[in-house]
Amino acid sequence: PRRTNGGKPGALTMVLSMRGPSRSLAEGVISKDGTAAFRVTSHPFAHALAKVLGRPIVSTSANIAGGPNPYMIEAILEAFEKKDMKPDIVIDAGELPKRPPSTIIRIVDDKTEVIRQGEIKIIF
Repeated sequence: PRRTNGGKPGALTMVLSMRGPSRSLAEGVISKDGTAAFRVTSHPFAHALAKVLGRPIVSTSANIAGGPNPYMIEAILEAFEKKDMKPDIVIDAGELPKRPPSTIIRIVDDKTEVIRQGEIKIIF
């Protein structure tokens, strides 16, 4: 595949097969099919937090799958208000920039599948 965003860095999430159980990851991070999603953030606050902690941040998306993309904390809190499962913590780092969602690709057994086209366009 090749990128069509002019070579600029962008939001890319990769879903990869995990090799066996990992005791260093929180319960629920590895899906039932044995994959986990990874993304390197460009958001200054999230990047600084990970650096201070000295480890990656395990997080869900700020939106519920199929729902609208929230850009303010009020929209995030409202989306989860009536859900049984809620985030353990939500950090208000101000209004998020309105950008296209991340591109999500799954790489399993040397096969690459585009799950969602986002800011980075993947062309085969």
